[in-house]
Amino acid sequence: NELVHVKHEVPYNALGKKLQGKFRMGDYRWQTTPRKIIGVFTYPAPVYWRYMVAGINNVSYVESELMKVK
Repeated sequence: NELVHVKHEVPYNALGKKLQGKFRMGDYRWQTTPRKIIGVFTYPAPVYWRYMVAGINNVSYVESELMKVK
């Protein structure tokens, strides 16, 4: 039962507003709300593990799209 931050698909600024275009240096890349991993799925190569998190339905993430809460 680990808590993780999920990677944003689009950039957000420091005020929490969605931005258009590519990520820039000061943009937030990770969601600030920690989420609990509720499911782990196994797949063949090249991606062996995918993780489902609480609060986001019908989506699974690879390890590089999640960051452990410190």
